[in-house]
Amino acid sequence: MASTSVPFLDHCGIERLSRKDGICRGAVDIIPERTNPTGAAHGGLLMTLLDSVLAGACMSTLPDTKMVATIDMQVAFLMPGRGRLEAEGRLLRGSRALMFAEGEVRNGDGEIVAKASGQFWILDRERVKAKAGQKAAAETAINTSPRPEEAPGA
Repeated sequence: MASTSVPFLDHCGIERLSRKDGICRGAVDIIPERTNPTGAAHGGLLMTLLDSVLAGACMSTLPDTKMVATIDMQVAFLMPGRGRLEAEGRLLRGSRALMFAEGEVRNGDGEIVAKASGQFWILDRERVKAKAGQKAAAETAINTSPRPEEAPGA
């Protein structure tokens, strides 16, 4: 399985099949560890697969200096998903700040298992990394500061 460069997607077993010109395709094999109590694909897995292909469709049209963050997504579950499931996301429209996409998950017979639409915020990749680094540094400083009861002379 090819890595997606997103650790959580790799953990879920989600593969990126293609990402180009406003269309992104992905897939996942439904194994027992990825199911709900009925043996069908877990709804959270389907939502993650849909989020990844919708966001991928948006990202496929942006320069490498940009990224997207999901700000809203609606999902409809139409039938249980089993076996290998493939998803496709399509960019519908974009502006300077927002992008809109839709997509679906299909089973091996081509039947729609779930559908989604979503809105995505366009972000500057370097600014996001810088803010994440500042936040991590601040949390480290807080977590390594002595507690009042541990302070010298307490």
